[in-house]
Amino acid sequence: MTTTPTPPSLVIVGGETDGRWLGGSDRQLRAQLLSPFVSQKLGTFVASENAEDLTALRQLIEAGAVIPSIDRIYPLAQTAAAIRRLLDGRATGKIVVHLAPPSAHEESTRRQP
Repeated sequence: MTTTPTPPSLVIVGGETDGRWLGGSDRQLRAQLLSPFVSQKLGTFVASENAEDLTALRQLIEAGAVIPSIDRIYPLAQTAAAIRRLLDGRATGKIVVHLAPPSAHEESTRRQP
């Protein structure tokens, strides 16, 4: 018996804000319209948060029950390497670009308004 493999799926989560006509939901609409013509199955997901859920999430975070999956942390000077890792598909978690605080020298030379 031969089975047809299921095509990979790409889910568009959320969207941009302040869309001219569609209020930021144009990516989801375009995904639905494009889906029949590409090899991936394109779908959408839009979350609807509420105060009770956000309070529960905050409690989980504060209790240490939510742990982010961070692949690597790069200094700002290595942003290009961070983007390469992301584009190469090698990241197994989030890629973080760390913005170091300004040095004392930078603080002293910054122009005052």
